[in-house]
Amino acid sequence: MLTFPAASFLGDRLRLDSRPELDAWRAMPMRALVVANRTVDGAVRQFVTDARPSGVRATAFDPVDIPAAYELDDLTYGILWAVSGFEAALLGDDQTLHTSLASLTVSQGAPIAADQGLTEVSRMLIGSETAARYILGQRDHLGDAPVFWTREQRGEEAATWLFFRHKYRYLERMAPRSPVGTSGRGFCVPETAVAASPAYERVLLFLAIALMESFGIRTWVTDDGGFAHTDGFALAQGRRAVIASWVRTEGASHLAVTARPGALRTFADVTGHVSHHSATAAEQAGQRLAATAEYLGLDASWLGRRCAQLSAVGTERLARPRSRLLGLEGLEAACRFVAEQLVIIPRTRTAPTR
Repeated sequence: MLTFPAASFLGDRLRLDSRPELDAWRAMPMRALVVANRTVDGAVRQFVTDARPSGVRATAFDPVDIPAAYELDDLTYGILWAVSGFEAALLGDDQTLHTSLASLTVSQGAPIAADQGLTEVSRMLIGSETAARYILGQRDHLGDAPVFWTREQRGEEAATWLFFRHKYRYLERMAPRSPVGTSGRGFCVPETAVAASPAYERVLLFLAIALMESFGIRTWVTDDGGFAHTDGFALAQGRRAVIASWVRTEGASHLAVTARPGALRTFADVTGHVSHHSATAAEQAGQRLAATAEYLGLDASWLGRRCAQLSAVGTERLARPRSRLLGLEGLEAACRFVAEQLVIIPRTRTAPTR
């Protein structure tokens, strides 16, 4: 990360003029960031961008323009933390991971290739893709409005929804077929998990929940730790349940399909209890997002304002992925939805940040 004072701050962007050290930094093949410092109202604020030139005709010798929306705070830091961490692990495993994905076995108890020396992130990706393929294989049997249960509690786990490319495609295919339906997704996020998570991780969890809501899936959040070890599942009420867990499963995905009445009642009881005792219960998506922000100890007004700012300029110049397995579609969709639902008008660049 290379830091310079901004040469100018005009409108909604900062400018860094070309200089030898900056030009050399921008030509580096590895991930690198450029940070501009600017004193606003007596406080030093930092704005960050990917060092690589953007645009077909851009060169490393051009001035660097950084949108004010890229101010470094819990939102942008969380995005950079997740993308850089995921990317380093996936690129480091690229060859072995490619082979593992090509020979992926989607069956009950399928291993997550822990014996091949893969990083935890690569095992997460394989487990996630295994579960996604398994559920998609049962899509036609799950009806128009399946109900889901998921095990993510922390920002690193939840950020997979925002940045793993296959998960966004999965959400597109599993979205409710009717715009007015009863499809929902339950999360177990005990207060202990909230207290143990830094703010930037809680922001990522919030955005993942917002992404679900953007697809028409009502979200429920319970603080009852008794549900923490419930397997992830997709439930077609009264018909069948598809069990598909990969989060915290000790190196193996849990996959199964059941139509046993007892099992269906158990899963229905889980979602029924959580939906009726959700810490974020509300009729409208925007109200649920505001309640989710409050539960996670986040400022809903700040989230709405910052997501609107990011949506206006896009996130590619902030955290452009280098791995083909990562994308920004989920993040972009979540930010747009938060901006729309929380109905916050972006403030000027001199407004104090969180």
